[in-house]
Amino acid sequence: MTSLTVRRAATAAAASLALVLAACGSDDVSESQFREDLVEEASLTEDQAACVTDKVYDEFDQGQINDIYTADTEEEAGDEEAARFTEIVTECVAPE
Repeated sequence: MTSLTVRRAATAAAASLALVLAACGSDDVSESQFREDLVEEASLTEDQAACVTDKVYDEFDQGQINDIYTADTEEEAGDEEAARFTEIVTECVAPE
């Protein structure tokens, strides 16, 4: 898989997550729900979703995670948070 392909896959996964999850409620999203939705809605593997979830919950506070989870746009998630989320997805989706 080329670097461009990995970037496209990561971007698609991040965009899919944001769009699909935007309709969810306003409660704090749990790690298990976040991971499950990455698998079911963004088509990540279990290992990829676990990697993304672990890194997201290590790097962001709950408010930022909620913003990422419910955002319709990068601006709603916060530009820096959205950029870092995309980096995390890329790190976890890229082949070793």
